[in-house]
Amino acid sequence: MHYWNGLLCGILTSATFGTIPLFTLPLMRGGMQLPTILFYRFALSALLLGVAVALTHKTFRISGKECGTLGYLSLLYIGSALFLFWSYDYLASGIATTIIFLYPVFVAVLMAVFFKEKLSVFVYVAIGMSLVVYFLIIVMQHLSFLSSGIWSITLETISLMSLSVFMAAK
Repeated sequence: MHYWNGLLCGILTSATFGTIPLFTLPLMRGGMQLPTILFYRFALSALLLGVAVALTHKTFRISGKECGTLGYLSLLYIGSALFLFWSYDYLASGIATTIIFLYPVFVAVLMAVFFKEKLSVFVYVAIGMSLVVYFLIIVMQHLSFLSSGIWSITLETISLMSLSVFMAAK
């Protein structure tokens, strides 16, 4: 049963993450600044998390050590969102959001390098295939690497790495 719950939660998370441009792009076109968009996004998330915590009768109580860890992880997650939104100015939102879904590849690499986790042959194959697709997306989007093309990929890669470190550090 836990497997199916995890699978359902993963699908819902991917679907909701994929809708980020649907809400962000109209706000950006309307002149709203990125820090304001992020503030409202995270405020709404905190409100929904508070409702979930209240409904499950849990607590928000954390220790001092956990506070430091949460602060560090929050900066990584904010960085990921900020650079993703910023990359929308330079890269098609669908491509930018697709690229950010490569974070499991980077999480696997980070876990193998820093935590000595063993990767199976299937994981290596998946990593290779994902990186080929990543570079194909880059080439298809920017056949000539103008300064804006390099900048958009740089922003997207920073966003991707921020999310990957966040996920690996959790």
